[in-house]
Amino acid sequence: MDKIDFTLLKPETTWKNISEVVHKVSVICVNPKFVRQLSKHNVKICSVIDFPLGASEISQKINQMVSTIEMGAHEVDVVMDAGMFIENPEQLRNDLNALCTIAHNYDVVIKIIVEACLWSTDQLCQLIKICADAGADYIKTSTGMNKLDTREHQLVRAKKLENWIELWNNERKLHGYQIKIKASGGITSRAQVEKLIRLGADRIGTSTYENY
Repeated sequence: MDKIDFTLLKPETTWKNISEVVHKVSVICVNPKFVRQLSKHNVKICSVIDFPLGASEISQKINQMVSTIEMGAHEVDVVMDAGMFIENPEQLRNDLNALCTIAHNYDVVIKIIVEACLWSTDQLCQLIKICADAGADYIKTSTGMNKLDTREHQLVRAKKLENWIELWNNERKLHGYQIKIKASGGITSRAQVEKLIRLGADRIGTSTYENY
């Protein structure tokens, strides 16, 4: 359980849903509106920023992140701007560096969600370099909300996730990137968790904590 972030990020999530599990998990990942209330409980709080699209201006991202941290978040999972990656990857790196610097000034762990289902192998290799160069603690596979990902058959989705984790693990070994990997999106079994960890995942995001 120490490698698992239990996630409750669906739009229809209520405080009742969270309160039923908060005492059963060590890390919980929620939308920002629940952070202040969660801070009263003995649990590590992860919250998402600019979720799920990542298309806000950098100033808006920073404001939301700082507000969420000051409410009590210990970790933030920030959705990157996919369009900016296509148009101006250097600016993306600079924006991510600004976010990482602020998060680390608060002693907060920052993970960058890159929506891996959108990208080619070469682009995924480019993304782990950008995230590592920017100072991110983790690169994270997905929001779990993108239709290109969620419409896949579960077995196909699971295999793609394994391939992404293995690719990034090989890249960081090859280049010495000081970044960890968070696998998320359609993870539903202990066997899947164990395999992803063997392939190089340092953290797992899942909404089915009962299976672990």
